[in-house]
Amino acid sequence: MNPMPIPAAPLVGRVLRANVSEFTLGCRALGGQLPAFGSLVRVAADRVADPQAVEILGVVADLRLEDDPFVRQLVAAEVSDEYINDQRDRRQVPIEVRVIHAGFFDARAAPWHALPPRPPLALEQIFACSADEVRRFCAPGGPGERAWKLGFLALLVEAQAGDALLSAVLAHIAQVFDGEARVEFAREAGRELARLLSADVLRLSRLLPQIGQTMSGARPLGVVVGGSLSHGLEVMLDPHTVLEGLAVGRYVVIHGQTRKRFFGMVTDLSLGATQADLSSHPPAAEDAYSAEVLRGTAAYGLMHVAPMLELTPEGGDPRPIKTIPAHFAQVLEASEAEVNLVFGAEDRSHFHIGAPLEMDDVHVNLDLARLVERSSGVFGKSGTGKSFITRMLLAGIVRAGLASCLVFDMHNDYGWSVHDESGREYKGLRQLFSDGRVSVITLDPETSRHRQSKTDRELRISLRQIEPEDVEMLAGLLGLSEIQVGALHFLRRRLGRDWIVKLLAEEESQELKKLVDEERLMAGTLGAIQRKFELFRRLGFLQEDPLGEDAVEEIFARLNQGTSVVLEFGTYGNQLEAYLLVANYLTRQIHRRYVERKNRAAGGQAQDPRPLVIVIEEAHKFLDPTVAGHTIFGTIARELRKYNVTLLVVDQRPSGIDEEVMSQIGTRVTCLLDNEADIRAVFSGVSGAGALREVLARLDTRQQALILGHAVPMPVVVQTREYGEALYAELTGAADESDRRARRERTRKALYGE
Repeated sequence: MNPMPIPAAPLVGRVLRANVSEFTLGCRALGGQLPAFGSLVRVAADRVADPQAVEILGVVADLRLEDDPFVRQLVAAEVSDEYINDQRDRRQVPIEVRVIHAGFFDARAAPWHALPPRPPLALEQIFACSADEVRRFCAPGGPGERAWKLGFLALLVEAQAGDALLSAVLAHIAQVFDGEARVEFAREAGRELARLLSADVLRLSRLLPQIGQTMSGARPLGVVVGGSLSHGLEVMLDPHTVLEGLAVGRYVVIHGQTRKRFFGMVTDLSLGATQADLSSHPPAAEDAYSAEVLRGTAAYGLMHVAPMLELTPEGGDPRPIKTIPAHFAQVLEASEAEVNLVFGAEDRSHFHIGAPLEMDDVHVNLDLARLVERSSGVFGKSGTGKSFITRMLLAGIVRAGLASCLVFDMHNDYGWSVHDESGREYKGLRQLFSDGRVSVITLDPETSRHRQSKTDRELRISLRQIEPEDVEMLAGLLGLSEIQVGALHFLRRRLGRDWIVKLLAEEESQELKKLVDEERLMAGTLGAIQRKFELFRRLGFLQEDPLGEDAVEEIFARLNQGTSVVLEFGTYGNQLEAYLLVANYLTRQIHRRYVERKNRAAGGQAQDPRPLVIVIEEAHKFLDPTVAGHTIFGTIARELRKYNVTLLVVDQRPSGIDEEVMSQIGTRVTCLLDNEADIRAVFSGVSGAGALREVLARLDTRQQALILGHAVPMPVVVQTREYGEALYAELTGAADESDRRARRERTRKALYGE
């Protein structure tokens, strides 16, 4: 049988002397050739004497440099550094390295964890072991084989290897494994050492934590000391964990006993002490030494963690959590790979919205397909960046082509460019998608021209298309009483489509006079309605001609063809009455057409209408508890996309929105809120809301948001991405798809290995 091929590897040195349990090699300290303490090396066996053992593997146990008389003279002499370096490079005094035999490969490349039959010959070349060789030496390799090969540990213990060497060799071996394989190797190696050192419990208790810390590459933040599935877990922080370096909203991973990892969020931080008296008798202010000693021992930090998802060893999708880890389970900061596994890779329907706190290289991706399945909301105080987040979400939806958007742009924030307080310009949706995927329609063409906003047409609404339901939304603003609102419906029935035209006519209508004379309508009520309807004269987009119907049909056609429409209000955006009237009118008309198309599609007479997202600002004005039950917006929210129409509500007062409607908001993107009623409204119907309230209360005033609900697998606090050139490039297709594929591949390898 041919001997196993020897792969190319760095040459370490040559054998000086050897016996059956160990050998000594000599090498020169040049170019980083010195082997590391605890690393594995290999040397060819005596193939003539024993052709079955072709490669002996050993563990570097010591490195020693012997001096000679000339070196002693150089130490005492005053010579230049150049001369010293020349002597180091040219003199032949070797560095001696002690290597303990750990096993050998036979001619079939099978590993044996036993002493070799014979030691290596003098002057035989010695090479550093490659990662592949280390894996073949330790990992399960045969068909159906599951047990790790750890017999080398017995050889090291018999050779009286110290704690430092055992820890170092396991750390070197662990480096060749990734993700769950590294954790499993560490666990099995620790169990093997526990069997070998069962008679020396003191040494074992000192050695195992050292090995665990060395191989993990990161010290645990702490250990679980209590908690429950419903209320979260209490974690006692490690004495070396700096409490001030933690923050609510950070992600952690808890390693369970059954190879499960529990992915959770830090929701609170607190302080504890082993004795209550310590709080009453703290160290003196000038006694820094006592404070340092007691901190982390008698006094400690506590971290409250809300477990959210379970990461399985098999590497499937994260699953909802149904259990909790046991006492003293280690809690570590979540890695980039783990966060990427939870929130998925970027693709057509997953849109990069931001990064977790203090993890700038990690992407949190919203599932846009799930976002448009249900109504959603963007909430936050004025000035927290709601408009930027909304514009970003709309850009993602338009790029993905998952739905059309009808945006009632109250403050001219979405269609064309806007400027911030410092004068910096940000592109609108029409500029980002100049290929026709976004149309801008204006109610105020003069303002649009002044802003140099490119519009596709002007919107004119016929007074004959306005219904009492449209005006009813304005009752509070116009001061219409309940009796007057009822009179509107009566007037519509008696006067027909021209009811508003006749109410606003300069000359007294004979029909109105007849209604008063017949006492069908009180003169005072009629006069009050006419005075309050004077508002309509000031709204230039309202006209008597019947052109409004054509405009609605055109908007419906654009939406159904996949074009999103932004309706700019210009200066009319400063009049809430105008905004409510137009939004309610157009939404009723568009929704009616969607219902008709959907019903025809159910009968096989047409295709399903394209999914539509309607965006409204000042949403609480449309969805107030007193009106939400009978307005078109309340109807849409309760329908849950029954007719392919959902809402995206933008509001700074979510407490003003009807509770039933809020319960139907599938995804909630919430910036900073400080009003207690608003915070309660955002978390209505959300499990674990108590812990998340603390997270929301500590958001920064700008560019941070808590996202929870249908479009994310778990609540997430993000630093929203910058709305700038990088996003523009991605939205217009300039982002390099190969970079995204490479990042996804790195994530997979980091979690599951090769």
